[in-house]
Amino acid sequence: HADRIMASAEGKIAEWVKKRNEYELSLQKIRNLEALADNEEAIISLSSNSDENVINVADSIMKGDHKSASVASVTAEMELLKRVNVVTPDKEEGTNQRSRQK
Repeated sequence: HADRIMASAEGKIAEWVKKRNEYELSLQKIRNLEALADNEEAIISLSSNSDENVINVADSIMKGDHKSASVASVTAEMELLKRVNVVTPDKEEGTNQRSRQK
């Protein structure tokens, strides 16, 4: 008899439990967004272009107040050089050649 009463009660509150769980999930999402907004080192981009995002991140790292080269700034610079077109003077012909760093 007690089992049926418990099962009946659980059935009645199932929707409430679901709503509570959804509410708690929403609160957690809000806390995560607040933490992201408070993070001064976070870089948020609206672009889905990975090259553009790498350039934005690298630019932000290299603009930092680094008195000496850090691992992050050197890595950012290397990644940036992989992705940008570099114009180099052609010494023999006196013209510019465009090349992509590999």
